Amino acid sequence: MTPTPKELLVQKDDENRKLLPCSTPANYNSIGINTESSIVNVQTFRRRWWILALFSVLCLVQSLAWITWSTIPESAKAIFGWNDGTLALLADWGNIPFVILGIPICWFLNKRGLRLSVVLTSVLVFVATGLRCISHKTEIATPLIHVAQILNGIAGVIVTGAPSLLSSIWFPTKQRTTATSISILCNYMGVCLGFLLGPVILDTSGLPPCFNETWGNLTHGCINYTSEQLKTFVHNHTQRIMCLMYFECILAALVLLLICIYFPGKPPLPPTASAHLDRLDFITSFKLLRKNTNFWIISLGYAITNSTFANWISMLGVALESLNITQNESSRMATFATLIGCILSLFMARIVDLVGGYIKLTLVILWTIGCVNCIVYSLVYQHYLPASLEILYPVVIIIGVLSYSPGPLYMELTSEVTYPISEGTIGVTLQTLVNFFGSIFLAIFLIPNIGTNWMNWCLIGATVIGVVLAILQKESYQRSNFDKTALKFAEDSDNSVASE
Repeated sequence: MTPTPKELLVQKDDENRKLLPCSTPANYNSIGINTESSIVNVQTFRRRWWILALFSVLCLVQSLAWITWSTIPESAKAIFGWNDGTLALLADWGNIPFVILGIPICWFLNKRGLRLSVVLTSVLVFVATGLRCISHKTEIATPLIHVAQILNGIAGVIVTGAPSLLSSIWFPTKQRTTATSISILCNYMGVCLGFLLGPVILDTSGLPPCFNETWGNLTHGCINYTSEQLKTFVHNHTQRIMCLMYFECILAALVLLLICIYFPGKPPLPPTASAHLDRLDFITSFKLLRKNTNFWIISLGYAITNSTFANWISMLGVALESLNITQNESSRMATFATLIGCILSLFMARIVDLVGGYIKLTLVILWTIGCVNCIVYSLVYQHYLPASLEILYPVVIIIGVLSYSPGPLYMELTSEVTYPISEGTIGVTLQTLVNFFGSIFLAIFLIPNIGTNWMNWCLIGATVIGVVLAILQKESYQRSNFDKTALKFAEDSDNSVASE
C-alpha cells in the first residue's frame, strides 16, 4: 500500500511532536519548521524566474530542432530525395529514445540532480544542431541528420520530463502549475517557431512540378525545366536550408553557454517543505507506481491523447497534402494552432493554481469538445464538408489546443496523486509513455501505401479515450494539501507563541 505523506513525515516522540511542511506566504519571508533534528527555513528566491527562463529556452530550442524537417516537407523531399516515410522516421527519433532510455535517464535525473542533467541536455542539443551544419550533400547530410535527430531526441527526455521537477524545487505551491506550464509551453513554442521559420526561409513558390515517382531527384523526370533552372533552384534552396541549420546551431550554442555559466540544481533554501523533504528512492517509486491504478488511468489518458494530437500536428503538412493545402498554408495553420494552444495552456494552468483544483472537470470538457471537432475534421477530409480554409483553420486550431493545453494539467495531477514520489520520476515516466505511443503513430507511415486517412480515426479514437479516462480518474491533491496543512500549522504556531 502506498504510504501517505503523513505516514512518511509525521514524527512522534515522547512529546508527540509533528513534523509538517509549510510553504512561504505572499511576502516570501522565511518560516521556521520544526524537524526531529533542527529548524528548516523555507524561502523563495527571485532567481527562480531566471532558472525557469533558461530551462524554457532550452526546451524551445530542442523542440525547434526536432520539428525542423516536418515544417518543410516539400523542400526536404526536393533537395534530399526523401519520402513521407523518411520524414516520419526523423520525427519518430524524438519518440524512440524515450522508449529505450526513459528508465536509465530517469535514474540519472534523480541520482545526479537537475543541474548536471540540464547541462548534458544542452550539450546534446548543441551537438545535434552542429552535425546538421557539416554538409548539404545528400549522401553525407542524410545520415548526419538522422544521428542529429537521435541525439536531440535523447535530450528531449530531460526537456519534457523535468518541468514538474524544476517547478517543485524552485517554486511555491501557488506557482507550481504555472511554472510547469511555462516550460512545457516553451517546448511547444519551439514547434510554433519552427512552423513559422521554415516556410519563411524556404519559400516553395518556385518549386518545380515533379510530382511523380522520381520526386525529390530534381535532375530526373522534371519536364519543362532546363538543367540550368534546376541547378539554380537546388542551389538556392540548399543555401536556405543551411542558413536555417546555422541559425538553430547558434541558438543552441548560446543556451549552452548561459546554462554552463549559471544554472544551480536547487536554491539555498526550499520554497516549500515538501520540496525540502526527500522523495522515495528510484526502485521503491516504480514499485508503487506499478500498483497505482489511478496513476495508470491518468497517465494513459495523457499518453494516448498527447501522442496522437502532437504527432498529428508534426505531420500536418503531410496530412493536408490530399486536400491540396500547400506547405506554407499548413505551416501557418500549425503556427496558429500551437500559439493559441500555448496561450490557453498557460491560462488554464494559472486558473488551476488560483482555484486549487478542478483538473478533472477541465479535461472532460476539453476532450468532449475535441471529439466533436475531430468528427468535423474527418467529414472535411472525406469531402462531406468543403475543404475551405474557413473551416480548416478553426478545426486545426482546436486540435492544437488539445495537443498542448492538457499537458501541464496531467503532469501536475500525476505529481499530486503520487506524492511523495519524485516529480522527475513522474515526468519522465509520463513522457516515456507519450513517446511510446507516439513512435507507434509515426511508425505507421512506414507501411507502404498506407496513406493518411487512418490518422482521422486516430484523432477521434484519442478524444473518446480521453473523455472516458478523464471520467474514471480520481482527483486528489496530496502534495498541495500537505503544504496547505503545514502553512496553517505554522500560522497557528506563530499565533500560539504570540499569545503566550
